[in-house]
Amino acid sequence: MTYAKQVNAAGKTVDAAPESVTEAIKDAQFSDRLTTDIVNSKQDGAWPIAGVTYVILNKDYKDCAKVEKLLKFWNWALTDADAKARAGKQLYATLPDAAVALLNEPLSQSAPQTGQ
Repeated sequence: MTYAKQVNAAGKTVDAAPESVTEAIKDAQFSDRLTTDIVNSKQDGAWPIAGVTYVILNKDYKDCAKVEKLLKFWNWALTDADAKARAGKQLYATLPDAAVALLNEPLSQSAPQTGQ
């Protein structure tokens, strides 16, 4: 498939690629609700028309085993090198490490406690 190139906010010509979307999120400022806008990022290699996809999770689950599996999956998806490689092969952009750390903080606080 053929993709266009664009000139970004830094004045650089960039290709439409997962790496250029990942580059766009590097200077993202996240709100306290973990939302952000990455359109026209100032990063040199950033694709100018980029956005993020959100996953919305409940805070209250009755089944701790399901919550553990859910949190384990998201930890794997966000941090595992093989998971990131698979995503890249399917042309999904992966999050930079700083964004992963920010997102993993509330997920780790959501882990069910033994006996609950």
